[in-house]
Amino acid sequence: MRAYLGGVRFLWLALLITPARADLPDLVEAHEKAVRAVRFAKDYFATTDGKIVMLWDAGTRKQIRVLETEFKILGIRFAPGRPLLAVYGYDDKGGVTALFEANQPGWRKTVRAEHPVFDIAFSPDAKRIATATAGRYAKRIPEGETEPGAVTIWTTSDAARVVSFPVSGRSVAWSSDGKTIAAADGSRIRLLNVKEKTHFAINDITAPRRFSGLRAVSCSPKEPLLAYLVTVNTRRMSWLVQLKALSEKGTAIERPSIGGRDRIHDLSFSPDGSLLAGIGNNKLHMFDLKKSEPRTVSLAWERRPISASCFAFTAASKEIAVGRYDGTVRFARIADLAAE
Repeated sequence: MRAYLGGVRFLWLALLITPARADLPDLVEAHEKAVRAVRFAKDYFATTDGKIVMLWDAGTRKQIRVLETEFKILGIRFAPGRPLLAVYGYDDKGGVTALFEANQPGWRKTVRAEHPVFDIAFSPDAKRIATATAGRYAKRIPEGETEPGAVTIWTTSDAARVVSFPVSGRSVAWSSDGKTIAAADGSRIRLLNVKEKTHFAINDITAPRRFSGLRAVSCSPKEPLLAYLVTVNTRRMSWLVQLKALSEKGTAIERPSIGGRDRIHDLSFSPDGSLLAGIGNNKLHMFDLKKSEPRTVSLAWERRPISASCFAFTAASKEIAVGRYDGTVRFARIADLAAE
């Protein structure tokens, strides 16, 4: 009887870890500690635990190389259409952004900033990069006060400074038409006009009274559409994602919002622009922009669930990769994800 039960247990576990594709593993053991970020390019993907970056072959899901840094890593991001990876964070001297070509050895360029770099965004043509810096410990900014920091645009070819906007940022996104940059500093969103080098704040945040802050901004890669994540403190709701269509003049036009109880983070559009998703409480909250349908998916794949720390869409928008606190990355086909 004991042997029979053991066989049943083995079969049950085997069914749980059946790969999404027969020729690729659905579970990658990436780091010894929690995966803090995972990002994709066409032929590569990268992961980080905050100390090192691992570069992987997207076709085989095998490790290519390990990138070591001398600064605290807060995030990573690939340029659109290019294997150019930006690794950003801070050290004792201030903010750091390092550029690396995935198909070439060694770091390309390193850009310094006065304050920690909390987020970066590439222009649609990948020729420029915007770094968002802010004071290290500040959270919400009181009305009438400003947090130290800036959103600065650099060229990716030679790291030449183009323009710097005197606004702090903890999350930043570049619109698909290349005309506007959205920056959030925790309490407000500013839209930066890249050509005219001007900026203004969005003040019409239609959040409940117990608004507690802005967590993230994201721009669709296919249309001038801005999404931003608002955290709130009510019995019925903990988060609210609002959508705004960016006009040619840079103004924001309200679109229907999405809300829920589970706190979420890591807000992102799929590369084909059809889905918007955020992760939190071991769940993936997705919104189909074409059908206007929300869907919540559980990420508790094992009997003893491993908490998810981050996620990313693959380059083809067909799968998601979920970074987890045990250092692994789990892949799953979006079409196979069952809604709760």
